[in-house]
Amino acid sequence: MRARILLLAVCSAFLSCEKNAPKKPTPTPTPTSPTLATPKAAPARYELPPSERVFTADLDGDGVDEVLGAQGSSLWAYGLSTAGQTLLWRSEGPGVVHRIAVGLVNGQRRIYVARGIGRGYLKAPLVLQELAAKDGVAKELWRHTG
Repeated sequence: MRARILLLAVCSAFLSCEKNAPKKPTPTPTPTSPTLATPKAAPARYELPPSERVFTADLDGDGVDEVLGAQGSSLWAYGLSTAGQTLLWRSEGPGVVHRIAVGLVNGQRRIYVARGIGRGYLKAPLVLQELAAKDGVAKELWRHTG
């Protein structure tokens, strides 16, 4: 019982100290306080074709990604800059674009595109293409007809 009373006394003393402790003043903003910089120019707006899938990849090896989009059997690539947008190429192929990969082969940057129609379609093709990053010229590497 004594321990309980002692514990209650210590807790109430502690809580009263907390209530009576001097409060730290809240800092008031001054003219020298840092503020967020306002943007100097509006962000660039781009008008790109409609697309079901969008990818980004560094096609030319300059360290800046280009934008690739796929709509149906069409695949396109645009270069974006503060000056605007530039259509680099457009490529058509059998089936819908599902995946892309970019890499160097023999010192040339290449794009690998997996195209297909999907499950449930008899004789649906599945195609792997290699595209030249500069102009989008396609070369079929592999095809399977389900």
